Amino acid sequence: MSSLQRIVLIDTHLPGVVELALDGHTNICGTNASGKTTLQRLVPVFYGEYPSRVVPSTRDSFERWYLPHDSSYIIYEYQRNDGLLYQAVLSSNGDGKGVSYRFIAKGFTLEDYIKSRHGDTLLCHNAAELGREMKRAGVAHSNLLNTREYRAIIQNDRTLIAGGGNRSELKAHARQFSLCEAEHSLRHIEKLAKAVHSKEGKMETVKSMIAAILEEDGVNPPSSRINAQQVENWIRECQLIAGFEAIRPELDKLLQEFNQLLSVELRLCGLHQGYKGDEVLEAERLEYQQTLSKEINFRLRQLDDTWKEQRDELNQELSAARGDVSKYEHELEVIENQHGAFLDA
Repeated sequence: MSSLQRIVLIDTHLPGVVELALDGHTNICGTNASGKTTLQRLVPVFYGEYPSRVVPSTRDSFERWYLPHDSSYIIYEYQRNDGLLYQAVLSSNGDGKGVSYRFIAKGFTLEDYIKSRHGDTLLCHNAAELGREMKRAGVAHSNLLNTREYRAIIQNDRTLIAGGGNRSELKAHARQFSLCEAEHSLRHIEKLAKAVHSKEGKMETVKSMIAAILEEDGVNPPSSRINAQQVENWIRECQLIAGFEAIRPELDKLLQEFNQLLSVELRLCGLHQGYKGDEVLEAERLEYQQTLSKEINFRLRQLDDTWKEQRDELNQELSAARGDVSKYEHELEVIENQHGAFLDA
């Protein structure tokens, strides 16, 4: 599995040679202002983050802070899936305004960087001399690269490789030095690494990071075809369904009574045919029918009154829901305007 093994600093903001092992659990401890966070900020740079974005605005540029001399180096030793060790070397480009990158196809050895030694004082090669030394030793390495080219190689980002100046060279370097296999890509991993190492793993930060990735990739959010009328219809249907579920027991009871009524009517029809000539039975039948009709009409009026009350309550809830929809639409418009102003800023 590809992984970062160690970070080696030579003649940087820390004097001498400083090595930070990362091949297992790593604990950076020290007093306040001892440089723990300064070391930790170097991790996203390995994954392709722009160096200028990891240095606080209260400090000097990345190059002047971390790479103050021509012999200053930040060396990332990492292991690929093939089990071999490689180096990603950062050095000053000499003009005080940028950083140069170089890949070396071997593990870190301090002797490769030392030009001469005087006691405890080391004199190291500059970036150009280091390239010549690697060529003389027959070690595969890349030319000096800028940040965009380095990110394209380490992430195997085919989009950046296709837009690079020397496309074939970048593809060859990506096959040899990238952290993933040729058919995969680690595009935007530097944003995730920066969010984790800067302790910004909040949901708002993650959403902003995803929005930045989508914007950088030119992805436009899909437009919604849902209109306000459809939303109101859905709300009305949901309210009606909820109201119907509430009165379902009463409806079942009413259907049962209706079925009983049908049964009684059928029975009365049979009695009417059997006792048609009997005036007493006929009078009793008429009286029973009138009484039953009054009771049914009374029950129907009660159910109708209940239904009207529930209808009025549902209409009030619908009006409140419409007011909430208008309020939320206004708030959404205000948020979108703020977001647009933020992006413009």
